[in-house]
Amino acid sequence: ARAPEIDFSLAVDVFDAQEDSKGKWMFNISIKTPSGNWKVKKSSADFDKLHSQLIKNPKFKGLSIPEVPLKRGKLLTGTIQDKQTRLAEYLKIVLRRTILLSSPEVKKFLDMPEPVRRPTQTLASMQIKPIKTGYMQKQGEKFKAFRRRWFVLYKNYVLTYYESEDALKAGEAPKGSVDITEVQKILVYEDSATPHSFGIETPARKWLFQCDNAEDKTSWVDTLQRLMDSPEFEPFIPDFSTEEQDAPQDTENAPQDTENAPLKESQENLEHQEEKTKLSVEIKRLEQKLSELKTRHEQEKAIIKKEQSEDVQRKLSTMREELSGQKKLLQHAAYEVQKIEDQMKKQEELHKRETQNWESRFLESQNEIETLRTQTNQQSSEEKKQVMLEGKLVKYPGDTDNKVKIKSGKLKNVTFIHKNTVTRIFWASDREEQMRRLEVEDITYDDERIMNMMPIDKRECWFKIKGARVAVFQTMDKDERDKWVDTIKSCLLR
Repeated sequence: ARAPEIDFSLAVDVFDAQEDSKGKWMFNISIKTPSGNWKVKKSSADFDKLHSQLIKNPKFKGLSIPEVPLKRGKLLTGTIQDKQTRLAEYLKIVLRRTILLSSPEVKKFLDMPEPVRRPTQTLASMQIKPIKTGYMQKQGEKFKAFRRRWFVLYKNYVLTYYESEDALKAGEAPKGSVDITEVQKILVYEDSATPHSFGIETPARKWLFQCDNAEDKTSWVDTLQRLMDSPEFEPFIPDFSTEEQDAPQDTENAPQDTENAPLKESQENLEHQEEKTKLSVEIKRLEQKLSELKTRHEQEKAIIKKEQSEDVQRKLSTMREELSGQKKLLQHAAYEVQKIEDQMKKQEELHKRETQNWESRFLESQNEIETLRTQTNQQSSEEKKQVMLEGKLVKYPGDTDNKVKIKSGKLKNVTFIHKNTVTRIFWASDREEQMRRLEVEDITYDDERIMNMMPIDKRECWFKIKGARVAVFQTMDKDERDKWVDTIKSCLLR
C-alpha cells in the first residue's frame, strides 16, 4: 500500500548498453514518475561509485542494500539483455526504498530534476519522524557483552541506535541500525537468563535487546509489531503503473529540450519499435512456457489426486480410532492449562513478596549504614579514634609517577578513613559499584613533573597519595587542598 501522506511512484529501466573500444560500458537509464520523466547515461564506474557511497554512509549502516552486479567496474558474464536486466533490478531495489531515494548520492546519480526532488524530499521528511524512543541494552554481534544505547524507531522501517540521547542531539552519526523490512519474526523471551529481553531475527543476524523493565519490553514489542502489521507506513516507493505513465505529464515542470525535439522523437519511435518487438518475442516465449506448465500441472494433478485418495482413506481410518480418545485428551489438556495458570499466579505472588522483602532489606541496610556512619563520627576514645573525610574530587589516571595523565581526569566520590593504625583512601564514580582503595603511606604536592603538567589555575589545587602505588587528585581550590593534606598528614603522624 502507498504511504497515505503523499502520492508518489517510480519506474526505472536500463536499455541500450554499449561497450567502447576501451571496454567501458555505458547504459541509458529511463526514469518515470508522476512528476516527470527523464533519461540519463551512466557508466559501469558510476554504478560502482554509487554503491560504494551508499554502503559507506553511516546513516545507511545496517540497511539491506543489494550487491551491484559488477566486479571491478565490469559486468558479470551473460548476454547484454541479462546485464541490462540485472542493473535495472539493482536500481529498482535501491530507488524504491524511500530513505535511499531521497539521499544526496542517489539524487546526484540520477541527475534528478527539481520537480521530482520536492516530492521525494517531502516523503522522506514525513517518514523520518520517530515512532518510539528509549534506552535499551544491545548484545554485540561478535562479543556477546551488552551495551546501553539510545534507540529511535522511525516511520521508514529503520530502528537506529546511538551512543546516547545526547549523541543524537549533538548530531553524531548512529552506531548502527536494524532494517525492519528484513525482519522475519520477533522473538519474545518469557523465562530467560536475561530478564525483560526480546529478539529480532533477520536473514543476516539475530538481534537481542534487554529493556529496563517488563513494561518497556511490552511497549517495544507491540510498537514493532504494529509497524510491521499496519499499512499506515510504507518503506517502499510503489511502481509507476502503466496507466500513470500514459497519463498527461506536467510539461511545465518536466525537463525539456526544444532544439532536439524532432531527433528525440525519432529516436523514441525507434526505441519503441525495438521494445515492441522484444515484448512480442517475450510474450510468445512465455505463452509456450505456460502451455508446458499447464500440461505438466495436469499430469501432476492426476498423480496427486490418486495418491491423496488413498491417503485420505488411510487417514480416515486412523482418525476414527483417534477421535474416541480426543475428549479425554482435551480434558487432560484443560486440567494442565489450569494447573500452569495456578502455578504462574503463585510465582507472581512469590515474586511480588520477594521484591517487597528485598526493598525492605535494602532500606534496613541503608539505615544500618547511616547508623554505623553516625557511630563512627561519634567515637572519640583515644584507643579507637577515627578520622573520616569525604568529597567529590577529580582523579587522574595512572598508578605510577611516570604513568599519571593530567588531561583525562574524571570526577570521583573520594573518602579518607583513619582508624587505629589503618589509613586508607577510597574512590569510585557514581556509576561504579565497587570502590578502589589505597593504603596511605605519604602525601605531597611537591612533584615538579605533575606541577608542570597542571594548568596554571590548578597548580595549587592537587595532591599525590603514595602507597603501594600512587594516586593524584585535584580539589576545587587551594583551601580544600590544604584541608585534605593537613588532615591526612596529621593522621600519618599519630
